[in-house]
Amino acid sequence: MKNSIFKTFLLLMVPFGILAQESDSLTAQIQLKTSVEATTVPLNREVVYHIQLSWLGELDRYRIVDVGEPAVSNLELQSSGSVNKIYTNPDGRNYSLKRISFYFKPLGMGMAYIDGVSIQYEDAETGHKGTLIAQRLGVKITDPVQETNGSDIGKNIIIAAAVLFLLVVLFSVYRYFQQRNKAQSAQQAQPTLEEKYLEELHRNINPSAETVGQNVLRLSKLLNSYLTDKLHIDSTLPEEELGQRLQNAGARAEIVEKLAAFNKKAELNKFAGEDMETADFHLFYDTVEQLLNELNKERAVVTG
Repeated sequence: MKNSIFKTFLLLMVPFGILAQESDSLTAQIQLKTSVEATTVPLNREVVYHIQLSWLGELDRYRIVDVGEPAVSNLELQSSGSVNKIYTNPDGRNYSLKRISFYFKPLGMGMAYIDGVSIQYEDAETGHKGTLIAQRLGVKITDPVQETNGSDIGKNIIIAAAVLFLLVVLFSVYRYFQQRNKAQSAQQAQPTLEEKYLEELHRNINPSAETVGQNVLRLSKLLNSYLTDKLHIDSTLPEEELGQRLQNAGARAEIVEKLAAFNKKAELNKFAGEDMETADFHLFYDTVEQLLNELNKERAVVTG
């Protein structure tokens, strides 16, 4: 008797176990997820609530019964909408998604709640029906935030325009100084007139050479050429005028006097054949070199 009762109990339990396994398998194929976009929302902003259903297969695999408006507290429904999407997994199978969104207006500060929803579905292939249940969600409603009005937008535009104008001015000033520095660098890279004549003096005239007469002619020619290029004059000017021109250009009176003496002896050497002492030539060579160096420094000070 006991054996027959036990066998009967087993026969009754087997179908229930099969149904339970089948229900779990089918439920696992379609998934429900609910969420809110923010768990803390200001009083003057919207609470956005999403219901998302997803499954493997085409969009028409499952028929979803109309979800309807969820029960809420401290909230008021403003609008709702839904979207359907389909994706392809890396293994080539389709993955479907149905998303329903609700937009609520908070009614007061404190906690607001969206009750759990139950969604009924039907498998279009097998005819199986089931229900998915979501949990209750809470949202904290906080103090309202300041609204941006038209006057604020106008102020922001004015501020942005002023900042942009200031940036343009600063960039223009930067470009001006950059170009000026480039021009000064290019100018400094070019040798000055004095530097050119100093190089020629050192290259073409050797104070230690025995032919003092030839050196006197070269030095006199170099000095006349420099005065012509620098002051548009030559050493044949009257001594007083020549000295005044040189001093105006920055030459010291001592150097001017030495150059005047050199011109006199150079004229005697050229026209009367009177030789110049080697020591005198060295003195005049140094005087011309000193003149070029001092006027070159004077030019650098004026330019800087």
